[in-house]
Amino acid sequence: MCKSSLHEYCTALGRDSTQWCDRSPLPPLEWMHGEVEKFASSVESLANGDREACLIALADVRHVELQDWFIDHGQNSGSHRTQTLGVQPPPETPKEARAEPRMPSGALERYVFERDGYRCRYCGIKLISRRVFKKFRDALGRPDVFALNKANRERHGIALLAWPSADHVVPHELGGATDESNLVASCFPCNFGKWKFTIEQLGIRNPFDFAPQIGEWDGLLSYRTQLKLGTG
Repeated sequence: MCKSSLHEYCTALGRDSTQWCDRSPLPPLEWMHGEVEKFASSVESLANGDREACLIALADVRHVELQDWFIDHGQNSGSHRTQTLGVQPPPETPKEARAEPRMPSGALERYVFERDGYRCRYCGIKLISRRVFKKFRDALGRPDVFALNKANRERHGIALLAWPSADHVVPHELGGATDESNLVASCFPCNFGKWKFTIEQLGIRNPFDFAPQIGEWDGLLSYRTQLKLGTG
C-alpha cells in the first residue's frame, strides 16, 4: 500500500524514474488484461440468457485486487511521479480564459471512444462502454456482486479499471480544448493518475504520437441488441 506513512514512494511505480513507463502514468499489471476478458465472458453469458454462467464468470474477476490497485496506486500515480521528480502543479489558466465547454458532449465522447478502438490511448487496456456497464448492472440486479456506486469501495473493481473517459491531453485547467484534437480515450487509472499535470511533467509521451489500436474490440457494444441498449 502506498500510504505516505508507510512509504516514501509508490511501491508499484518504484523510485527509479529511469525505469518508469513513458506511455502511461502507471501501466496496468499484466494479469489485469485478463480480468477484462473474464468480465466480457460474464456479459456475453448474461446477454445470451445464461445467468448462472454470468455469475460464475463474474465471481472469477479479481474485484478486490483491482480495487486495491486503483485506490493505492492507479489513481495516485501522477502525484507519485511528480513528488519523486520534485515537480509542482503548473499554474492554472483563469477560469474565464478556459475553453468552453469543459466537458465533452456524449456524441463527442462516443466519437473519441470509437476512433480510439475502445482502448486507453495511454496504457492500452481495453475499455468497456458505459452503457454496457450500466445495462449489465441493471439487468443483473445484484448490487451485492456488481455495483457502480461513486465511492471506490462501492464500485466493482473492473469498472475502476475499464470505465472509459475522454481525457484532455492538455488539461482543461491549463487551457486545453475540449475537442477531438485534444481528447483521447482513457481508462480510469490513467485519467485520474494523470490528474492536472502535463504529459511533460509526468514524463510520458503524447498519446497522439501513437496510432490507436483498432481491431474487433468495441467496448462490448456488440451485445447492444441482446442487452437492449439504445442507440444514444
